[in-house]
Amino acid sequence: MTTIGRWTAAGAAALALTMTACGGTATSPSANAAPTATATPAPAATPATTAIFDGIWSGTTSAGKPVTFRVFSGQLTDLNLSLDLGNGCTYRAFHPDSFDPRDPLFPIDNTGRVAVRLTDIALRTNVGIDFLSATTARGSFDAPDLRDIVKCAGQTYTPPRTFAPGTFTISR
Repeated sequence: MTTIGRWTAAGAAALALTMTACGGTATSPSANAAPTATATPAPAATPATTAIFDGIWSGTTSAGKPVTFRVFSGQLTDLNLSLDLGNGCTYRAFHPDSFDPRDPLFPIDNTGRVAVRLTDIALRTNVGIDFLSATTARGSFDAPDLRDIVKCAGQTYTPPRTFAPGTFTISR
C-alpha cells in the first residue's frame, strides 16, 4: 500500500475527488480521474406547479352548452356542466351539490390533468380535463348511466339509458 504523507493512495484519491466535486483543488495525481455523471432528480409535483391554473374557467361543450369551474390552489371545484340529452332537454350536472361530500376538491396532477365523477340522484357523469396552458383547457365527458327518471322538455328518460359522450373547450 502506497502512502502519501499520512494518507494512502486510495484515501488521497477519494479526498481529491471530493475536493474537486466541492469546488476545491486537488493536489494528488489521481485527481485527473474521469468525472462521473450524476442524475438530476425531476422536480416534485407541488401545489405551486398547478396553482397557475387558479381562477374561474368557462367554455362550451361540443353541443354548445355551457361548462364552468373554478380552480383554487391547484384543485378543481364548483364544476357546472350542462348536458344535451336531446330533443331540447338540457341536464345540469354540478358540484358541490351533486358530488360525494367526502371528496369536494379534485387535485390537478403534475401533468395538468384531473378526472371527476359527478354522481347525483338521476345521472352519473364522468369528466376529464387536460389543462393545455395557464389559460386554456379541453375536456371530455360521458354519462354512462341514468339512475332515475328525468322529465325534461316534454320528454321522459328512464333507466337504463346512456347518452352520447361529448367534449368541451374552456379558458379563463
